[in-house]
Amino acid sequence: MPHIPLNLKTYKSGSTRAPHKPLLLLYALSRWKGGQKEFPWLDLREDVKDLIAQFGGSAGANPQYPFVRLRTDGIWQVSDLDTDFKGDMKISELNRLNNRGSFTAEFEAQISDSQAFADLVQNLLDEHFSETLHEDIRLAVGLQEPSALSTYTRRQRNPYFRQAVLDAYQYQCAICGYNLRYRNTLIGVEAAHIQWHNSQGPDEVDNGLALCSIHHKLLDYGAIGFDHNRELLIASGVNGADLDFWLHRHKGRGLQLPSNGVSEPRPEYLQWQRREVFKG
Repeated sequence: MPHIPLNLKTYKSGSTRAPHKPLLLLYALSRWKGGQKEFPWLDLREDVKDLIAQFGGSAGANPQYPFVRLRTDGIWQVSDLDTDFKGDMKISELNRLNNRGSFTAEFEAQISDSQAFADLVQNLLDEHFSETLHEDIRLAVGLQEPSALSTYTRRQRNPYFRQAVLDAYQYQCAICGYNLRYRNTLIGVEAAHIQWHNSQGPDEVDNGLALCSIHHKLLDYGAIGFDHNRELLIASGVNGADLDFWLHRHKGRGLQLPSNGVSEPRPEYLQWQRREVFKG
């Protein structure tokens, strides 16, 4: 069976993220795989709201929008629907009627093929989320790791991006300076995209940061960002015993920038991360 094409309306616009539909779809696909065929609004709303809050970056946690709007894409249907002129439905009405969402029969026939299902899941993750979040999203929605059946071909990346970024930052985290090695092998320092590759972020050094794996994941979760002076910002919801060590001691400090000045992060990429990902 060929890959399932998904050109969902208002899914994304340029580099602007719209994670609501992908997260609802991943949630429903996981439960459909487990045998659930209908998704009552009252059963779904809090779970999807939590997913959007956790993985949606700066997006508002409004599960009613994808629940209702996904029907316009030909793969989802909602019972007893009574939408307004914008094609939406008030939460109060959804709560009162407890509308049931479900996949269309045609879409169910497509995802019944194991390879097509595996490819679709990987496509949704690759097209809408940073790779650092994939495993966490799979765990959160209850999906297994990528299937050996999957033949989905990922978008071609620049193979020199990682090396060029690490060279520019002298193989150390631009926030904390971490650069631990075992003999000659650098451990836990990664080349992070500031503006994600799936949101039109280029594989260029000025769209990259060398970060330790902790700060890379914090950046992609939206737990941290950078202001117009490239100083560290911390989202209000971040907490934990090691907060001072990992974050507070670096707050308000500028990034450790490349010495050549040419490879410094471009302001428009940092601004994208603040607007689309940072949960400040």
